[in-house]
Amino acid sequence: MIKIENITDKPVYPVGVQPSSYIQIELENFGMQLYHLGENAKADSRFLQRLRKFIHKHPNYPSAYNYLFSAYQLLEQKSMAINVVDVMMERFPDYLFARVEAAKLDMEDHYFDEIHDLLGETLELEDLYPDRHIFHGAEVTTYYMTVAQYYECISDYEKALSTLIQLEEVLVDFPENRNMIREWIGTLKSKMKFMDGIKSTF
Repeated sequence: MIKIENITDKPVYPVGVQPSSYIQIELENFGMQLYHLGENAKADSRFLQRLRKFIHKHPNYPSAYNYLFSAYQLLEQKSMAINVVDVMMERFPDYLFARVEAAKLDMEDHYFDEIHDLLGETLELEDLYPDRHIFHGAEVTTYYMTVAQYYECISDYEKALSTLIQLEEVLVDFPENRNMIREWIGTLKSKMKFMDGIKSTF
């Protein structure tokens, strides 16, 4: 598990992709606007139009594609969201959020054999990106929650629980994420207790 000192709340960009102040502000604005999606159809439509226009003009910023994916997910346009994941994997195959979302789609389809190809053999973030030392809290949260989801899908509940407990411990500066993880830990413990109860009856 990644260490606390290697987690930041500041934007982290891929090597060679350092946006100008204008681009950085635009990307941050798109991220904030995602929270307001779904309030009304016209607002959603305008947001998607602006974001697609931005991507057409500035195609080399993977986070913009991730916002587009998230927008389609929020609007329950699954086929469009899947298309964006395919584009991200083609254009930015090393982009963490592309790999994570591709892994989630594989898990939905029960293609568990491909998870290690996407998330790494050891299922550790530092091993997947050995040249990086600092990761954003959102990257850490998303990656390890996906790893925990994988363990739960293959019924390795102990590893899923261990991953979530360690993740909750390192996200000291991300209380919202910790609360979400605590809820999952509670749900998983209840599930494990239920499964143990079933086993004890045989």
